[in-house]
Amino acid sequence: MTPNPSSTNKAEASPTNVIVVGAGPVGLLTALRLAQSGIHVDVLEKEEKLNVTPRACSYYAAALHALQRAKVLDDVKKAGFTTHGLCWRSPLEDDGKGGKKFGDILASLPIVGNEDWDSGVVNLQQAKLTNLLYQKVLETGLVTVHLGAELVAIEQDSNSVTAIAIRGGGNQEHFQGSFLVGADGGRSTTRRLLGIRFKGHSWPERLVAMDVLLDDVEFDEKFPSSLFVDPIYYGLMSPLEEPRAGTESLWRCTVAVDPTDARTDDELVSENSIEELLLKAVPGPRPLPFKVLRASPYRVHQLCASTFNRGRCALAGDAAHLNNKSSPWEPWVSQLVLLTPKLLQMR
Repeated sequence: MTPNPSSTNKAEASPTNVIVVGAGPVGLLTALRLAQSGIHVDVLEKEEKLNVTPRACSYYAAALHALQRAKVLDDVKKAGFTTHGLCWRSPLEDDGKGGKKFGDILASLPIVGNEDWDSGVVNLQQAKLTNLLYQKVLETGLVTVHLGAELVAIEQDSNSVTAIAIRGGGNQEHFQGSFLVGADGGRSTTRRLLGIRFKGHSWPERLVAMDVLLDDVEFDEKFPSSLFVDPIYYGLMSPLEEPRAGTESLWRCTVAVDPTDARTDDELVSENSIEELLLKAVPGPRPLPFKVLRASPYRVHQLCASTFNRGRCALAGDAAHLNNKSSPWEPWVSQLVLLTPKLLQMR
């Protein structure tokens, strides 16, 4: 990683240095946009490696516009594939052969625009997008990503902000800069340390997001991404790689769990539970052949920080607002489009 004088212990704050907390796509894209304006960035990530759990997989106009402004949209498109809309369906139906088929289309949303960033949906696993952005920030020579650096305290005055982080061995490091951006997720340490309230509503339902290999699964070529409507077991089925008839391909299946289900998160991702959930989402023969690569349970939230900034610190992404994990990856990035220019103007 490129050495950065801003990461030295107790260094003087540089007027062209920003600290970003969180090395997810929000934090890395923020760091990239700042670096493209000549600003040194220290990215603090408490985990020892980048996150690979099932998260976002489809990017719509607002996200694509931000990626275009960061000059990475073409690379993202090459790494993924483009579809042109999505649909809402009724639950699976019997196919008359002992298996299941898709329910009727209740509504559809074709996505056809006039620009590179609004003419479709780009599909790419968030883990792959994160890795792509990680490489891009390192290429700038202005960004240092500190893996295994957990934020524990923030100090700020009218001229600078200091982030205090703990390494795995217990060593403490101080990072100083002009501003700090907290992009450290829904359980944001940045937000907690700043004393910012997180207000809104959390539903009793949990969602289980699964990355699943399926062989020759039925799909609609026009609308391969489907959201299925059900009073309890609603969810989505969306391709993670370009689907082709007659071949094995990787899909994201996300299914809601009955809010009265008392099983633990670990029990929800057990083999029997995963199969039970997939049978509600995936058309095909029964028994259903599948191979689960990853699975993660999530709570369903609609939460927003009472303010997005305090002093010289700002919040972005899930640290600022949380919504349904199965919805398009939009709100954080529209906020990021506004946030980065403001940071540049405050230099």
